[in-house]
Amino acid sequence: MTEYYIIDNNGNQIGPISEVLFPNYGVNASTLVWREGMAEWKQASELPELKHLFVPPVPPVVPPPIEPQQNQAWGQTPNGWNQSTQSWTPPVQNQYQQNQYTLPCPPTYLAWALISTILCCIPFGVIALIQSSKVQSQWQQGDYNGAMRASKSAKDWSIASFASGFFIYGLYIFASFLGVLF
Repeated sequence: MTEYYIIDNNGNQIGPISEVLFPNYGVNASTLVWREGMAEWKQASELPELKHLFVPPVPPVVPPPIEPQQNQAWGQTPNGWNQSTQSWTPPVQNQYQQNQYTLPCPPTYLAWALISTILCCIPFGVIALIQSSKVQSQWQQGDYNGAMRASKSAKDWSIASFASGFFIYGLYIFASFLGVLF
């Protein structure tokens, strides 16, 4: 890699440094640089091997304006502009379309509900399954608070199912132990 010497803003000579470190030293197109093989100091933008560092950014292409297509039956365009009243009405969106990118779907706890239903307490597990199935549908309808409530309820019923299952299994083991003793 080629190493360069530069003259900084204070007139001090710095180097040797590689071109990848130029941003650290504030090198711009008018900074004086020198490398082995050069007869004299030149501006950085004059060196062919450094021109790529000083290319101005290409501005983004702005698409041409689109002429609105008028809905003949209602006098409205798809973007909400009403030709007859010369007013703008925002397009109608349901809450799901407005919230789908801002609020993530809460956890459903479906796996925990299934495991607790199969291995622990069936009645509490079934309630947990019902609540976990509500989470996704309420979120898709735009009811984020309802989805959060269903998610918390599914989690709570799964925990209750596990706890009651372990309690019942504990009683069974304790009763079996007492049966062996007496």
